[in-house]
Amino acid sequence: MDKLTLPVHLKDVTDNVLKTLGNKRVQDVLERRFGFKDGRRQTLESIGQKYNITRERVRQIEENGLSQLVKFGAQDMARPVVAAVANHLAQNGEISEERRFFDAVADRKYHPHLHFVLALAGKLAKQPETDIHHDRWYTKEEVRKSVEKILDGVVAALEETKKPVSENDLYRLLSEQARSVLGATPEKTHLDSYLSISKIIGKNPFHEYGLTHWATIHPKGVRDKAYIVLAKAGKPLHFSEI
Repeated sequence: MDKLTLPVHLKDVTDNVLKTLGNKRVQDVLERRFGFKDGRRQTLESIGQKYNITRERVRQIEENGLSQLVKFGAQDMARPVVAAVANHLAQNGEISEERRFFDAVADRKYHPHLHFVLALAGKLAKQPETDIHHDRWYTKEEVRKSVEKILDGVVAALEETKKPVSENDLYRLLSEQARSVLGATPEKTHLDSYLSISKIIGKNPFHEYGLTHWATIHPKGVRDKAYIVLAKAGKPLHFSEI
């Protein structure tokens, strides 16, 4: 995903937004919950211990703080950034794995600020990670469901082949499944975005693709690594060559 140049710096947006609260504790709770302090989101419990209040009270402060920001029109301050970010996601398949998407928008130290702005705006949606998918952001629910159906079809096809495939073959499978689900063939940049959300489709050192639980894709020891090399060579090799 290409890098995006924002019209306004994310930190400037969040600083200006939080200033509208006028309550230092509410501001501090939001900063800690979204990880503005050190890049890590603090738990309700840890913040509660700092203020000697319950986890539930911290949750209420966070919720009320976000509601106040919406009421005060903070979304208007964030609108230029949100519009640019939403448009960038739309141009790249309307869905992407979170880290990949955020890296295209800002340096990692500003990812908490981006998360905050998107949460405040409510224009894009986030689906938390599962056993088979990474955290992902998307424009519409039907897009998420369609892309996950496409990936399910690719996984089924790989399970049928039972062996790694080339990059060209993988993208052929993606294109075929996309045509079946969407009725059209997306651009490769869109297919890249679809692929980014999958936890179970991976690549080995020879740039071959398959399922991550296969030893030929993610070898777990010397024996598996040797097997990959021998399978690739297609002939016996001396251990020094392996």
